[in-house]
Amino acid sequence: MPEGRLGDDDPQHYFGLHLLNAIRDAFPTLPVIVLSSKPHEQVSRALEGIFGFLPREKAGSPSKLRTYIYEHGLLPDERGVIVGTSVPLLLALRAARKAALDPRNLLIRGEPGVGKESMADYLNLHALVRTRKKDRPLVKVNAAVLTPELYASALFGHKKGAFTGATRDHTGYIKEADGGDLFLDEIKDAPPAVQAGLLRALQEREVTPVGSTETVPVHVRFLSATNADVETLVQEGSFRSDLLARLREGDPIMLPPLRERLDDLPPLVEAFLRKAEQMHPRATKGRTVELGALEKLRNHTWPENIRELQRCLFNAVYNYPDAVHLFPAHIRFDERPGDGALSGLSGTRRRVTAPDIPTSSAPNVGLFQMNSADPAVLRDSLADLQALVAEYLSSALRTTSDPVTGKLVPTTAYKMIVERDVWTSNATTAAADLIINLLGIHPASKQRLLDDDAMLREAYEWAFAQRPQRSRKPKKRSK
Repeated sequence: MPEGRLGDDDPQHYFGLHLLNAIRDAFPTLPVIVLSSKPHEQVSRALEGIFGFLPREKAGSPSKLRTYIYEHGLLPDERGVIVGTSVPLLLALRAARKAALDPRNLLIRGEPGVGKESMADYLNLHALVRTRKKDRPLVKVNAAVLTPELYASALFGHKKGAFTGATRDHTGYIKEADGGDLFLDEIKDAPPAVQAGLLRALQEREVTPVGSTETVPVHVRFLSATNADVETLVQEGSFRSDLLARLREGDPIMLPPLRERLDDLPPLVEAFLRKAEQMHPRATKGRTVELGALEKLRNHTWPENIRELQRCLFNAVYNYPDAVHLFPAHIRFDERPGDGALSGLSGTRRRVTAPDIPTSSAPNVGLFQMNSADPAVLRDSLADLQALVAEYLSSALRTTSDPVTGKLVPTTAYKMIVERDVWTSNATTAAADLIINLLGIHPASKQRLLDDDAMLREAYEWAFAQRPQRSRKPKKRSK
């Protein structure tokens, strides 16, 4: 703080205010909090636009500062349920923390599979933490399954004998969420009758169980989720404008798609792999992810976002439970309509010299979707298929890095083949099994691979030539 200058006692010339103006010019959206020994009244006009003012002499200022950082800082989910530290995700989490205590209804928006339900959990938990209550219910309802005939009983409850089958009183979803949050997933799919019933509950803040004449007051915050442009649905007449206005009283929470937060791929992959390994009874624990596999994941478009990534990695663990390393061949994406099982298998066979192929350029065999192919379908493209597999094996049989020591060691596939001294039928079968396991070839195709083993012989001969020579020590003469 410069001292001794003329005008320093004038609130309009405080050095901190010059600094504040410079920050606002350079970073207009950056939250700024001022800690000052000057009375707020002296500088309040000049501090227009700041997020908070903390008097230096007040004992409660440190606690208030922590609150400001909590609400305005870019902080990850400390529980690790919403995984990631990318800026788009942290901005969404910040918006949720700021809205945690907002009693107004909130709309959570985002593409399919981005984690809107997890965001509802995040909002509810932080509201619970901030209010320091013992319990804050969160009731989840899929609006798409609420039918015009049954929605009233499901949402508002019913009395015993209200209709055939009502053998006891039933508390509806809205009453169950009293004092907390009701999460309405896929709100865009709610039928018109359900929209009308929800609007009444939102306007009156009370419900009337089916078969009763008494209204029950409720204090519920409605958290709704949609992956659609609801405003367009309003214009088309399929969604009520007055209901939409009630559901988005607070600022919407926008969740970014996975393609906009690719920096979060490594921690997401780690989390899903560990979860899948724990769920599989005999899966290898602690498998590592090769750079090629991570690059393959990074290059995918992820139309179903986080949900698709989890399904992809769970399939990799369940299809290859014994794999110690996750390679590109272990990763398969959902086949889209119009994708041929053998699309891209064309042209003549080409011989590949294995030592000239770097590991990172292994062919993307996951694109061929061979797991359900019939031998008859493979027959016409067998030569191309063999060349592809030979290229893949040539790359896969190289050395890899030991995850513990960091030293280069032979891969399991390499050791399996080079430890055999001669080309035998057992070696042929073992190599074919390896290909089937790595590429997901239908077992019925195994015999065809065995009958024409040129590709297997090519991969084996190169691996055999690369086998380390064992030094022969002279035998000690027996005394």
